[in-house]
Amino acid sequence: MNHRVRILILINTLAFAGVLWVNYLANALPLNGKTTGALSNQYPNLFTPAGLTFSIWGVLYLWLMVFTAVCLWGLFSAKTLQRVAPAVHQISLYFALGSLLNIAWIFAWHWEQLALSVVIMIGLLASLVTLNRQLYQPDSTSPTWIKIPFGLYQGWITVALIANVTAWLVAMGWRGGVVGEGLWAVLMITAGTIIALFFGTKQRNIGHVIAVLWAFTGIVLKRNGAPEDGSAIVAGAAIAAIGVLVPVVTSFFRKKRTTV
Repeated sequence: MNHRVRILILINTLAFAGVLWVNYLANALPLNGKTTGALSNQYPNLFTPAGLTFSIWGVLYLWLMVFTAVCLWGLFSAKTLQRVAPAVHQISLYFALGSLLNIAWIFAWHWEQLALSVVIMIGLLASLVTLNRQLYQPDSTSPTWIKIPFGLYQGWITVALIANVTAWLVAMGWRGGVVGEGLWAVLMITAGTIIALFFGTKQRNIGHVIAVLWAFTGIVLKRNGAPEDGSAIVAGAAIAAIGVLVPVVTSFFRKKRTTV
């Protein structure tokens, strides 16, 4: 069993290292002459949050780096390996698969293959949903500090997929169709809220909820007082969604405190 765990740790570590390297190149070179953020700005829409919101990637990657480092230390420490083995088994190769899809998405996005980027991101989200379902099984012994970053990852990719689909539609000349851009953004916020409520209440995946809350906060910051038509209603919808989701987070930590 320990041999399989070691192999999984090595595969997942190499795949995640690839994500960090390609993300660095994407903005340092940048890939295809444009940064990730600059490309996002090419497809303006009312759902995209403020730029500072994307700093969540730094927090997420740092947390996953800590997890990966602890797992690597398990290759040299039997005690550490015993502690991380249950989580490594549950994560299996889904982390590596998600990392490869993350890399593929970056290339598709930077070469402006938006339809392909949507398909890849659907695959990435599916791998994360499967991974989190394993981590959040009722009999799971994986600690909260391991569960939360993968929940954050899933929640953020859920929001990113909505934004990616919207950017693809904008690239094709779509401006909200019969519903209009404002109502479309409100509908997407509603969808994101319902999904977050599901994972937050049924799965107790608090990381997912926190990521969505952060994204909606970014929407409020960007849309509050913005001149574009529909900005006020979008900001209002995001504020309402935050009001719905905050109690889920507070309830989670309140229950955690009472069980300690």
